[in-house]
Amino acid sequence: MKQKHLFLFRSVASIVDQVLLSGLNFAIGIALIRYASKETYGLYSQLFAGSLLATTLLGALIGAALTTLATRLEPEKRRALVANNLRVQWAASMVFALFAGIGVSVLSFITVLGESPWLLAITFGGFIFTSGCREYCRTAFFIESKTEIVVILDAIFVCTTIIGGSCLLWLGKITTINIISILSLTNGIVAIIYSLPLFKISKNEMAWKKSLINFKEMWSLSKWALSGSIIGWTSNNSYLYLAGGFLGSFALADVNASRLLLIPISMLGMAWSKVAFPVFGQMIAEKKWMQLKKFLIKSTLALEGLTVFYMVMLSLFLPWLSVNILGEKYKDISDLIILWGIYFFVNIARNVGGTLLFSFGIYRTLFWQGVSMLPVLFICCLVLMPNLGAKGAICAMIIVEILEFLINWIYLFPRAKRGQLSI
Repeated sequence: MKQKHLFLFRSVASIVDQVLLSGLNFAIGIALIRYASKETYGLYSQLFAGSLLATTLLGALIGAALTTLATRLEPEKRRALVANNLRVQWAASMVFALFAGIGVSVLSFITVLGESPWLLAITFGGFIFTSGCREYCRTAFFIESKTEIVVILDAIFVCTTIIGGSCLLWLGKITTINIISILSLTNGIVAIIYSLPLFKISKNEMAWKKSLINFKEMWSLSKWALSGSIIGWTSNNSYLYLAGGFLGSFALADVNASRLLLIPISMLGMAWSKVAFPVFGQMIAEKKWMQLKKFLIKSTLALEGLTVFYMVMLSLFLPWLSVNILGEKYKDISDLIILWGIYFFVNIARNVGGTLLFSFGIYRTLFWQGVSMLPVLFICCLVLMPNLGAKGAICAMIIVEILEFLINWIYLFPRAKRGQLSI
C-alpha cells in the first residue's frame, strides 16, 4: 500500500476510533441530561474533567516524549522502548489514582456533593488507574501505526461500557458513582488484555532499572510536556470551575450540554492528531519540508471543511434536537452552541499547529506559551462573565485560541524549523 493510501487508511481508522469514544461520551451525557438532575450532571462533568487532567498528565509524563523519541528509532529498538515503559506507566497511574482519590474525598467533605465521599473517592481513583493503563496500550499501538488494533481495543471498551450502562439504566441506578464504577471496570478489562503482549515483549530484558534508564532519557522532554499539560488542561477546563463558581451548577450544566453536541468536531481533531503525530516525527527527522507543508495545508483545509459542514447540519437539526434530545431543561442553549462552533473552528487550526510543534519536541517553549496565555484567559473570564454569563466563558476561550493560533503559525513554527535545520 502506498504511503498516501496508508495514511488515509490510518486516518479513517482513527476517526472510527474517535467516533466510538466520542459516541460513548455523548451517550453518557445524554443519559445524564435525560435521566439525572442538573446537579448530578454538573458533578460528573467536573469529575470527568479531572480524569482528563490525570490522563493528560500521564500522557505528557510518558506518552508524548515516548512518541517523539520512539518514532525515530529502528523497529526493534522502538518496540523494546515501548514495552520497557509499560510498568512505569502502571506505577505512575497508581500514584495518580491515589492522589485523585484523596483529592475527591477532601472535596466531598468540604462541599456537599450528594453522594458518598468514600465510595466516590475509591471509584474515581480506580477509574484514573485503569484509564491510564488502557491509554498506554493505545499510545503503544499508535506508535507502531497499528491504528486498526486501537479501533478493536476501544470497540471492546465501548461495547462493555454500553452493556454495563444499559444495566444501570434498566435498574434506574444512574448515579455518578455507578457510572464511574462501570468505566473503571471496563477500562481495566481492556488494559489487562492488551498489556499482556507488551509484557511478553519485555519479559526477557525487562527490569525496573532498564525502565528507569529509559524514563530518565525521556525526562528532558517530559518535564516540560508535564508542566505544559497542566497549563493546557487549566486553559481548556477552567471554564467549568469558573462557570460553576460564578454562575452556579445550572449554568455549568448548560455550558456542558451545549458543548456535548460539538463532540464530533473535537473527535476529528483528536483522531487526526493521533495519526499525524508519528508521521510528523518521521518527516521532521528526514527533513521533508515540502511534503510536510503540503500535508499541513491539506489537513487544515480538510478538517476546517468538515467543521463547517457539521455546523451547518447541526443548525438545521437543532430544533429537532431541542425537542427530542435536550428536553425542556436545556431549551435555551442555541447561542452557546454557536459560540462553541466558533471555538472549535479556531481550535482545529490551532491543534494542527500544536501537534506539529510537539513533533519538533519544543515542549519548553509550548509550556511558557501556555503560562503566558493562562492569565489572559482568567482576565477575559472576569471581564466577560459578569455581563455575558456562560457566553462570556466561551468567548474568553475563543480569544485565547485565536492568540495561540497566531503565535503557533507566525512565530513558533518558523523558529522550530530553523532550529531543526541547524542540527
